[in-house]
Amino acid sequence: MEISVRDAEKLQLALDVEQNNQSVRLVAPEDIMNRIYEIEGRLSGLMPREDWVDLVFCIDCNAQEFPSSYSGTPMSTQVEVRRLKSGWFVTGIIRWATSQKVIEPLNIDKERYAKAMAEYVSRNF
Repeated sequence: MEISVRDAEKLQLALDVEQNNQSVRLVAPEDIMNRIYEIEGRLSGLMPREDWVDLVFCIDCNAQEFPSSYSGTPMSTQVEVRRLKSGWFVTGIIRWATSQKVIEPLNIDKERYAKAMAEYVSRNF
């Protein structure tokens, strides 16, 4: 699955399939876009935009911690987004145990991005 986050209609259809018969901890296309803006804000201070290609993040807009006395594990809709050259794409949607982190990077190659950071800092400071 690769759905552009700009295509709200297709994205909503995919979300509807995964969230069928669910009533709580749902996600809308606007929620995904808001989290992507947050990701971009954080990344723009760390590395140049051309180094964002192939970054993958898991977004759980309903992330929270539950007390140990809470019975069971609540489920929420989680979305995997990938940055490609042409923009952000949703590559997966799943109902899974609610995460404790709203945004979690999935494939950060520390060596590659440390080098990109060093080059960025040397060019801009």
